[in-house]
Amino acid sequence: SHSDSVQLEVTAGVVGDFGLSATPSFRSVEQSHSTTFNVQVTKIGAFTDPVMLSIVGVPADTGVTATVQNAPPPFTSTLTFSTSATTPTGSYSMTITGSGGGKSHSDSVTLEVTAAATPPPPPTTPPPAFDFSMTASPTTLELDAGGSGAIAVTLTLVSGTADIVSLDVGGLPADATYSFSPTSVTPTGSSSLSITAGSTTGTFTPVIIGTAGPLVRTTTFTLSIGGVLPFECPIAAATYGSELAPLAQALRGFRDEKILATYAGSQFMEVFNAWYYSSGPAVAAFISERPLARTATRIAIYPLLGALKVASSATEPIFSVNAELGAIVAGLIASSLIGMIYLSPPISIALFAFKRYKGWSFRRSWLKYLLVPLAASLILLCLGIMSTIDSLTAFSTSFLVLTTLALASLSAATAITSFFGIRREPPA
Repeated sequence: SHSDSVQLEVTAGVVGDFGLSATPSFRSVEQSHSTTFNVQVTKIGAFTDPVMLSIVGVPADTGVTATVQNAPPPFTSTLTFSTSATTPTGSYSMTITGSGGGKSHSDSVTLEVTAAATPPPPPTTPPPAFDFSMTASPTTLELDAGGSGAIAVTLTLVSGTADIVSLDVGGLPADATYSFSPTSVTPTGSSSLSITAGSTTGTFTPVIIGTAGPLVRTTTFTLSIGGVLPFECPIAAATYGSELAPLAQALRGFRDEKILATYAGSQFMEVFNAWYYSSGPAVAAFISERPLARTATRIAIYPLLGALKVASSATEPIFSVNAELGAIVAGLIASSLIGMIYLSPPISIALFAFKRYKGWSFRRSWLKYLLVPLAASLILLCLGIMSTIDSLTAFSTSFLVLTTLALASLSAATAITSFFGIRREPPA
């Protein structure tokens, strides 16, 4: 029998494992933004167990998502860190750990949270540039040689911040003189252009110029000196034969120098002229061809001139303080006098006739109802002047004149009928 001996060495078998690494090792992120880290898990040997990823040290108010959180290696997971507006700023050391198959490996990364950048201010829209418009009223001014008149120049703010506008006028005859009051205006506002004609006659188109720095705006009007225009008073011209007659000149002077130089007056005259000149030339032609008609018209128009003279004289102190108020008061006085002079006689006759033949009498207490439209017209007129709304001002001035005519004429007629009615009563 024979034998030999051998040696057997038993060693531990190869056990599987995994590796873990995170890249990059540092990231910086602003508040309310996000950033990522990549985690690579590798397989070592026969390791087949799933590896679960976890992380500690995450800043408060920060969300974390992973593309792969639990899987057998090898795999790569992208970790996304989303900060919020309330995430505290600072540097945070975070540990990323992979666990599986009884084994655990980790790696560290640093996340720096910085304050959110201040957003740029929203683009600002530049303010609109300053601009304005100009209008002249009336658009036609009639003057005799050596005569004077006025144009109301209204400047209206169109856009931007108002600036001072200097006023000038060009295109006048060489021997004409002018002045602005005031000489400069801050829109919205107005100025009165006074013109005194020389001996040069004809029709001209002056240009009113408003200048504010590089900005220039213009408006024009028609100036007629010494000639007969379609806008002249045809009845006065036919009645007196010439616009230079003193009584006709008194009419035109009050109209041109007082009423037309105001905004309210110019708006009323536009309405009045539209009515008056629709039939005025035909009436003037009729009167001029018939001497008897000329004489009758001359007699009839004297009270009208007297009423205008009273209105002009009574309101002279008011015009020197406030032209618009002066024009309104002058209109009330003139309308009242015209109503009492021209309308109350026929109304009185009509009231007498109704009382005698129909047994109907007009009650004086009814006059109070006319105070309502009178007050309404005054309120509308104030609104029209303050807002410079042409249509509202034209309507309210016309309504005020008509209401005043009615109230004055009915009041006078009622007083007349009451007086004569008492005189006819037999004594007690």
